Amino acid sequence: AALLRARPVAGALEVGERMLAELEPFIYRRYLDFETLGQLRAMKHQIEAELRLPEMVRRNIKLGYGGIRELEFIVQSLTLIYGGRDPRIRTRKTIDALERFASYGYLPRSRAEGLEDAYLFLRNVEHKLQVAAGLQTHVLPGDAEGMRALAIRLGMGGSQRSLARLRNGLSRRRELVAKQFRETLAGGAIAHERRVSPEAEVAWRLALEPAAAAPALKSLGFAAPEESVAHLELLARGPSHTPMSLRRSELLVRLGPVLLDEIAGLPDPDLALRNLAAFISAVGARTSFLALLEQHPATRRVLLRLFASSSYLSGLFIRHPEMLDTLVRSDLAQLRRNPEALAAELAELVAACPDFESRLDAIRTFRHQEFLRIAIADLAGNLKHHEVEAELTALAETVLREALKLARAEVGARFPIPGSLALACIAMGRLGAAEMAYNSDLDLIFVYEGGEDATPGGHELSARIAQKLIAVLETRTREGYAYKLDLRLRPSGNQGVLVTSLEGFREYHRQSSAVWERQALVRARVVAGDENLGAKVEAARQEFVFGRGLSPDEVQEIRLMRERMEREIGAEDKTRLNLKQGRGGLVDVEFVAQMMALAHGWEHPELRRRSTFELIRALGSLGLLSKSDAKSLEDGYEFLSVLENRLRIESDQAAWALPTDPAALMPIARRMGYRGKGAPKFLLGDVAARREAIRRAFERCFEAERTRPR
Repeated sequence: AALLRARPVAGALEVGERMLAELEPFIYRRYLDFETLGQLRAMKHQIEAELRLPEMVRRNIKLGYGGIRELEFIVQSLTLIYGGRDPRIRTRKTIDALERFASYGYLPRSRAEGLEDAYLFLRNVEHKLQVAAGLQTHVLPGDAEGMRALAIRLGMGGSQRSLARLRNGLSRRRELVAKQFRETLAGGAIAHERRVSPEAEVAWRLALEPAAAAPALKSLGFAAPEESVAHLELLARGPSHTPMSLRRSELLVRLGPVLLDEIAGLPDPDLALRNLAAFISAVGARTSFLALLEQHPATRRVLLRLFASSSYLSGLFIRHPEMLDTLVRSDLAQLRRNPEALAAELAELVAACPDFESRLDAIRTFRHQEFLRIAIADLAGNLKHHEVEAELTALAETVLREALKLARAEVGARFPIPGSLALACIAMGRLGAAEMAYNSDLDLIFVYEGGEDATPGGHELSARIAQKLIAVLETRTREGYAYKLDLRLRPSGNQGVLVTSLEGFREYHRQSSAVWERQALVRARVVAGDENLGAKVEAARQEFVFGRGLSPDEVQEIRLMRERMEREIGAEDKTRLNLKQGRGGLVDVEFVAQMMALAHGWEHPELRRRSTFELIRALGSLGLLSKSDAKSLEDGYEFLSVLENRLRIESDQAAWALPTDPAALMPIARRMGYRGKGAPKFLLGDVAARREAIRRAFERCFEAERTRPR
């Protein structure tokens, strides 16, 4: 901490600068150093002990309560913790540091300005005290006359009102500093923070005795206690390759029972303990990490909830422990990010990479970190379902656009790309509707225009760019993949060419497209590429989708297609339900929305929407659906979508199968907020009721539309 403000002032200045540059990795450590934070707190307590008398603690404006030293500790602590990963906040000056904390999201602006005001005021008081005494003193006068003299030196006057104003000003500012000091250096004996259950205390004491620990874990609600015993032992002992230090042993005495108690209350205690043990093994049970868990209960609970909800996200943490920044700062992080800011950040990261492979890794790391931010906010209950969809959609669009830029640049490095060649990416499905779920594929169509004067021609160049884009997103690197693509909705499906000319796109949908292809275009949206070409594609889409209504035969064709999907894809049995393709599933609602948009969008502009939610609401408002059917469809779609996301977040792949076995269903039911031994039964009951209401509304809607007079 002392080196944070070090600078060369005499002698060979360049030698001093070189020395500080070499020490920079030691001063600004890349990983969060919460053990250092504990040492700062211990130093502060030592200073207070040296002051001895409470009276002196109150009167000393530098070393005492809410004083200058506490404010400096706030600045130094935040700089030590975050300066390793964010060079923008590195500065020797206290006021400058506070301004940077506010600018880059480490402190709220109002709090930073309040601390700046307190620092300047306390420094002014300190100077006036020292000028009067001719000594280096920081102690306020103990009598009224001395305080009145100080008020006069500060230019506040010598009246009783001036004296009161001085006392109030000191009190208010020191309270603010002390409050921020407590928040920054929060902690203390964790055992006193919350009451730990006797079962958790017993289980922790038995952690190194597997035969005795298993029954204790079972009493805490662990479904597989015999398996979980090994993870508990690893947590208690630490990895075999890491010796147990005295400091870590002391931390675990306090922290272990609390961890077990909190894990026992999570949706899937076995998964949480397994992922926590794997993480501890990966980071080597660093004392600083355990100190973080002790001193930041909110961070600890978010991390444990994540470990109980997703093996995929836990795996990200295990591979990238530096992502703890995202958790620790989750209270300061924006729940909703501006798309322009997202794009600028990713572009900056990619531009800083020296080669193609590192650019791929940068894209994936960015995607994983943002995915994590969204999931944390979702699991904490800070985002509504439609907000989760919007954030996931914005992330996918940002990555897709940057990937297209990279693909075009890579192809352009080998083949000249004429300015006349335009390429547009059209999103279909959930990306097109801006209703992305966790780990949704990106359904895309590629349309190009121009470039025929080039060698190779526009079609071949566009195909090369599209193929490179697929590689940018799907290739597995050490950071995994970014997104999986689904290109089957292009004209002529898998038998069609990868990229389609604008004229070919128009001609196909005028002459050859089936009703299901027209239906798929309801959610189509240009999300990347040339804007002028995108506008032409959108104009063509509007004509194809909303240029006319549906005949009774076409309504029936859509219904039969849904029945075929249910029969061939949505097969269910006694062991599982299909939330998407099964009877009364998500696709029922989507088919109602899309069929009605095709049937009535030509005369009702309000139905020229892509979002399933928005279409159902609009249909209800227009009276094209009864209020009860609109509510059943809307409520059921949201319920099943949230449940689907709780399934999807567990792994890095799409998931629609809901198990019916109570043991397998229990963690899912708990993630959905159900409690008690009957949680699986109650969840299945609600799923059945929602799906039945959806199917009844589906049947009424299709039958009414097929038979209505035209």
